[in-house]
Amino acid sequence: MSTSEETQRGGHGTGGVLRILEVRRLDALDCALVIEVAGLRHELRAERVGQSPLLDMSVGDFSPYRLFRELPLSAHQVRQWVRAAALVHRGETLSLPLEVAGETSPV
Repeated sequence: MSTSEETQRGGHGTGGVLRILEVRRLDALDCALVIEVAGLRHELRAERVGQSPLLDMSVGDFSPYRLFRELPLSAHQVRQWVRAAALVHRGETLSLPLEVAGETSPV
């Protein structure tokens, strides 16, 4: 299993809190997110979100991709930030910061 698959499936989940601090549309295809995990801020670029159905995205659609090897995220947290990127790109307004607790469900 690759690192991205482990992250998507919750293999790195620690039950910590992911905070989505900012989500902004960059252009017709991309948007940017600022997240905080374990007290550290990271800026991510969601690529091709404008071409994907609402939740038809994965960790591989975000850059810098190598960042995910380091982040202790659960599958639930990843789904929530993908959802936030898709909604904001489509013009929805989210109440930020958004805190998402990690789930420790079995893989």
